[in-house]
Amino acid sequence: SLDLRNGAGNNNYITCANGAAVTIFHNNNARVATSDTGITVTGEVAASQDYPNQRPSVDFNFVSVKKLDPRFTYRCTGPASYTDEFGKVVLVGDNTPRFDHDPTTRECKGLLIEESRTNYVRQSLTLATDWAAGGGSYAYDAAITNPDGSVGAYYHTGAELYHSNIDLSGASTNVAIISMWVKARSGQTGVMDIQLYQQITGTVVDMGAFAVNPVTGTVTTNGARWSDGTVTEYPNGWYRFSAKATTASGNFTSSTRLDLQNNEHYVWGMQVEVGSFVTSFIPTNGTTATRGTDVVRVEGQEFTD
Repeated sequence: SLDLRNGAGNNNYITCANGAAVTIFHNNNARVATSDTGITVTGEVAASQDYPNQRPSVDFNFVSVKKLDPRFTYRCTGPASYTDEFGKVVLVGDNTPRFDHDPTTRECKGLLIEESRTNYVRQSLTLATDWAAGGGSYAYDAAITNPDGSVGAYYHTGAELYHSNIDLSGASTNVAIISMWVKARSGQTGVMDIQLYQQITGTVVDMGAFAVNPVTGTVTTNGARWSDGTVTEYPNGWYRFSAKATTASGNFTSSTRLDLQNNEHYVWGMQVEVGSFVTSFIPTNGTTATRGTDVVRVEGQEFTD
């Protein structure tokens, strides 16, 4: 072993144990140690760098500022949403820049820019209309706050409640993303099944279901038709669940159907969209709705500054 010191009692020294690891101490605290795989540093690291002293003439810090510089033009049509700094889902209309936040950490993610998507669920904010009983019905709890801050949450009762005739025929697709917020209801401790039918008229094509559990915050994508399950925690016990549905053959039809089954938990923000990943919620109220592409530009004379 090796022990290098300037003198007796010196608190800054170097040791080498049995010809192996070398450790550098400062004030009797190990600061740098070597190993077979590299170097471990304890504490802060400071280094001198030859950085250029020029600063950018334009610096758009969307995360800190949370608003658009007036040199930007922004366009987006249709209903849309984002998560604010309190974890609340905020519903907005045309041409409203969206500065999105992590619903758990509340950290700003910056300006949200998305491709165009359509929510094919005609009624996504209530179960009272456009949803039909299939051996069950719906109920309403006026004491529950929804993810957008509105008060009064819906849940299905009995065997199932479904949203029929979701028309995906024009999209010519065999892949769709299903998502919704779910909150555990007292006395309901198990999973709620979210089932999808490729078509319900003529020859019925049942794609099975994916299961969500708002008690444990878990999602299960059983069967060959379901994959890519996601779960995001929101305030007040809400979770946004999603999964990708892929048909065995052929495309979705004009009679696609979405079912709520099993445990009777609160639901909000139901969405069926065409794509390979989930996007932000598109609110609907009696008809389908399309969120246009977010277009952000700096144009014309603004480039000359």
